[in-house]
Amino acid sequence: MLFYAQVFNMDLSFASNSLPFYKIGSGSNYDVFGADVSAFAGASGELRFSALPLTGGGFGGVRLDNIQFSNQPIPEPTVFGLFALGALLRGWRFLKHRA
Repeated sequence: MLFYAQVFNMDLSFASNSLPFYKIGSGSNYDVFGADVSAFAGASGELRFSALPLTGGGFGGVRLDNIQFSNQPIPEPTVFGLFALGALLRGWRFLKHRA
């Protein structure tokens, strides 16, 4: 599942099961988040986005848009780190051989 959001403090759950979500991109006024809901394929239940209490009182806020379900896997945050490291090493090697 993909969704656009401005997240201040949020919890995501499906059928009372907490779902971890990850930032996978960003736009000018929002971030793009992804969550893996494949374990619930074919199930029906309530998808809930909840604002959580902030430290010091009050509640966080969430602005949501463009909620999409997709069969494409959501990459884990470590995948981006490994990709960036590989790209840097490849670029360094290219520049070293070029000089």
